[in-house]
Amino acid sequence: MIAYERKTTCLRASKSPHAAPLGSGKGTRRERQSLPVARAAALPGSITVAKEVRSRARGALRWFAGRPAEEACFRQDSVGEAGVGMGTKAAELGCVMEEPPQSNTVNMPVVILLGWAGCKDRYLEKYSTIYLQKGCIVIRYTAPWRLVFFSESMGIKSMQDLAKKLLELLFDYKVEMKPLFFHVFSNGGVMFYRYIVELLHTRPEFQHLKVVGAVFDSAPGRKNLRGALRAMSVVLASYNVCVKYSFMLTFVILAVTLRIVLYPFSRFVHETHYDALLKQSSQWPELYLYSKADPVILASDVENMIEARRQHHVLVKAVDFIDSNHVSHLRAYPTSYMTHCTSFLYSCIGNT
Repeated sequence: MIAYERKTTCLRASKSPHAAPLGSGKGTRRERQSLPVARAAALPGSITVAKEVRSRARGALRWFAGRPAEEACFRQDSVGEAGVGMGTKAAELGCVMEEPPQSNTVNMPVVILLGWAGCKDRYLEKYSTIYLQKGCIVIRYTAPWRLVFFSESMGIKSMQDLAKKLLELLFDYKVEMKPLFFHVFSNGGVMFYRYIVELLHTRPEFQHLKVVGAVFDSAPGRKNLRGALRAMSVVLASYNVCVKYSFMLTFVILAVTLRIVLYPFSRFVHETHYDALLKQSSQWPELYLYSKADPVILASDVENMIEARRQHHVLVKAVDFIDSNHVSHLRAYPTSYMTHCTSFLYSCIGNT
């Protein structure tokens, strides 16, 4: 395991728990409406009650999972002359797809960046540059924050359909024979990644896709309610105060009821992303980039995952940046971050 201490020549990490302000605008009228609070705290703990809580909350929040792609994700209609057509088709899903400037990139993988909750595409662009310069096709996608904070808390697998569409995009552009390489940010990215991995192992049409490696930046974490609220507060920073705290109160009730109080029973109804990753059968190499100073994702959660994956005989590398903030390691240590990502990428390609 590699650890870094802050040097005076490095850029300072943002004081925000995210790499940059993550406000999502003033929001639509529909977004401004306060959500009804699920009356779940007083229900007894049982599997039946867990299902009832999910059912009631789903009725109150069902519009989260039904948002159109253009509202749920970030669009980019063109990505330069080489990728205009590809970018337009990708925008229909709500992601961005870019081709590298080099023409001879036969052996380089398709890199899929999965952003953190509330991440804007411009924040992922600097990570794209790392891989575009090496000749990789890059796909950038961020799952809607409503699905991250609410649908997953209720056990609604809304991300599964989006994950399927993202994998189908590989076939649309005839890059399905290229190796795949994932770069995943925070729990928002991990939740989406979890469904991609499940599809790769369970759906016949995807089982021939070859993943060569995965990078986890500030992830994964489990049951850190305080950290989740910090992240949610940043996402909702530009919202009306009443709307903001209505969202947060609803999330707290759902999280405490289904993921803490009823967890011994609800885990049989819907497995958390963390528990799913603990026992996943994938064997491609993994790189974990994290920090003990991260206020959102506990370093102990990442280190427990690292140990669990090594026990499954997965080749794991880990870098503890010691004092950089949540998803801010690139800003704090740009040279070291890019070096680790590119060297890991080449080692994964060399193992194929």
